[in-house]
Formats: sequence, structure tokens, C-alpha cells
Amino acid sequence: MARSMGGSRGGSGGGGRSMGGGSRGGSRSFSGSGRSRSSSSGPRRMSSSGSSYRPSNSHHHHHYHGGPSMPPPPRRRYYYRGGRRYYSTSSGGGCSSLLAFGIIMLIVVIALFSSAGSSSSSSNSGAKLNREKYTGAVDSSHGYYEDTCVEKFIDRSNEAKLISGFKEFYNATGVFPYLYVIENTPSKSEYQGYDTYQDKVYEELFDCEGNFLIVYIAEEDDYYFAAGYDTGEIIDDTSLDIICDKVNAKWYTGDLAEAFGDGLESASKNIMAKSNGRVIGTVIVICIAAIIIVAMVINWWKKKKAQDNKEQEDLEKILNTPLDTFGSDIDDLASKYDQQ
Repeated sequence: MARSMGGSRGGSGGGGRSMGGGSRGGSRSFSGSGRSRSSSSGPRRMSSSGSSYRPSNSHHHHHYHGGPSMPPPPRRRYYYRGGRRYYSTSSGGGCSSLLAFGIIMLIVVIALFSSAGSSSSSSNSGAKLNREKYTGAVDSSHGYYEDTCVEKFIDRSNEAKLISGFKEFYNATGVFPYLYVIENTPSKSEYQGYDTYQDKVYEELFDCEGNFLIVYIAEEDDYYFAAGYDTGEIIDDTSLDIICDKVNAKWYTGDLAEAFGDGLESASKNIMAKSNGRVIGTVIVICIAAIIIVAMVINWWKKKKAQDNKEQEDLEKILNTPLDTFGSDIDDLASKYDQQ
């Protein structure tokens, strides 16, 4: 029978820091822990590590260090500044004033909704992130979990809850989750050559960069993350906020399998769901584009109408002009045609 979380063990002060929670340039793991972010109460102790998981305001490059003998992984194609992804952009020239105005309006609308979506997603666990599903390689050879404790947290009595939720997370996001349960906080000597213990476990378990590892430490009653390099478009600081909130919301059940299973399943719905802001923004963009097209058509029609009116006026003017005003040559020509 699986045991409840927390149990009779005392808190491990500073345990989160001993895991190598800091996010350095060579680490694939994320800063801090997940459990200590929760403010909910339940029939178990809280982690006393004091090293809570929080998005950093610095650039995050979660790369694996791998030791001096191992080559570095490929560099990420995206970067983070204050929790927001940014890209370089360029603009073209030679547009008409109307088209230029439309482009400016499009940029302003997109920027406003992107900013609003980013702000709401970083502070609201119910945010809809509208992420694209990961389609790269994953390693599923180890299943969805391993509980290394003598007295198990997860066994056949409750593993169905965990596996069901993890399958839903994988089907929705394309990222393969894995829970690794250990009894005691690892010493730094156990992951020498790695930035964090999570890095070491990830490298030992998986042979590709599409997995999401969660390490739960019974001694601390806390958990930590490490994600494959290729999952960064889905597993970033914002989505981790949602995952932590969803998992911690189920912590009161005392069932590790239910907390992580239901938590990840619920989080995947938010991570992949389309946000209302994006839908509204898309509608506005379409409306602005339609207005620009209609304005251009109206402008073309007015010019064509004016040209047609001018040609009609010129023709009427010629037809209403007496022939004698064109001189004797015109009379001779008219007489010639009359004779024929």
C-alpha cells in the first residue's frame, strides 16, 4: 500500500539548496523547488528548504554542463528576458500612407495582446498559453515513474492515477513526463560533474531531449525539475508556474500519484489552450486588414470613376463642338465624305 506524503520525517533545512537549485548557464534544471511555492495547508509538513521556485529576471539558458570531457549541447534558438521570450524584427519601406497606417496598427495590436497575455500568464495559474505541441523524439523506455524508496509512495494501488494524468500530459504537449522518487537529499558528491542532481538523473535515464523529469525527495517533501533542451517552447518559466500551482493544489490529498497525475493533466490543458486575448487579437487583426482592403478598393474605384467621367466629358465636348470651328480643312474633308 502506498504511503502518504510527508510522513513522520522532520524537515530538512536547506535541502532545496543542496540539490543545486540555482539555474546556471550549463544546467537543464530550473531554479529552486516546486513544493515550497505552495501556500495551501494539508496533513503534512511543508518544505523548510527556503529555496522556492521563482522565475528569474535574468536570461535562462538551461543547458547541461556535462563535465569537462563532454561537448556542450546545441544552443537554444530563443532567449528569455524577465520571463518573456523576445525576437528581433525588421520592417520594410515603400508603402503607401494607408498601408503603413494599417501595418502600424497591426503591430500595436499584436504587441498589446502579447504583453497582456504574457503578464496574465505569469501571475495567473488559469492562464491559457496556446503553446504548439512538441513533435520531437522522447524516451518512454522507463515508463512514467520509479519509486526507489523502501516504503513506497507509489505502487499498484495508486499508480493508475499517476499514469493516467501523465499520459494526458504527454498526449496534449508531446513532452514525456517522468517522476523519480528518492528517500534522502543527495549530497553534492553524488552528482559531481553536474550542475544539479536532476541533470545527472536526466542524463542517466534518457537518450533524447523531449522528456520532463520531476524528482521528488521524501526527506524534504519537495520536488525539482529538469527538462530536455528541445522542450523549451513548452516547458519554460511560465508553464512551470502553472504546473507547480496545479500540483500543489492537489497536495492536500496526501497521495503523491494523484497530486502529480491530476496536476500535470490539469496544467497541460492550460499550457495548450488558446487564450481569449489571442482570439480577440486575431479578430481585430482580421478586421483591420479587411478595412485596409476595403479602403484600397474604394480608393481605386473613385479614381476609375473620375477617369471615366473625364473621358465622357471630353467626348461630349468634342461632339458638341461645331465643325466650322476646326477650319476649312474640316469642310473639305466633310464634302469629300458626302460625295463618296
